[in-house]
Amino acid sequence: MIVRITTYQKERRCEARKARDFSRRAVDSAVRADSKETAALWQANAALREAEWGDTASANQGVTAALALSPGRDVKVAAALALARIGDAPRATALVGELEKSYATNAMLKLYWLPTINAAIELSEGAFWYPIAPGLGERE
Repeated sequence: MIVRITTYQKERRCEARKARDFSRRAVDSAVRADSKETAALWQANAALREAEWGDTASANQGVTAALALSPGRDVKVAAALALARIGDAPRATALVGELEKSYATNAMLKLYWLPTINAAIELSEGAFWYPIAPGLGERE
């Protein structure tokens, strides 16, 4: 818990090097505790942070490492979002497909995460204007 709080504090202060170090330590600690899913979640969240900071290579490496540790649902969600944010639409779309197939009845996934990831994919492909509902926002 202390590592988690410290990581977020470092991020807020834009101390990227320290935030990366704390995330690495959290992953290492979870691996040592034989908690691969937790380690993978830390790795996937670090990859998403790297994507938001614009470090495509680190984000891509983080996603690959997270999925290798434990390809669970939450890891796939964070990984897909990170991939979408770095513009890797094919890999993000593949993960979305896996999530849709494996968790077809998960309401949170269907109503929140998948639309969020799909929107990020669309934005990465240059789609900046879509009406929310048919006919809404159309110009005459």
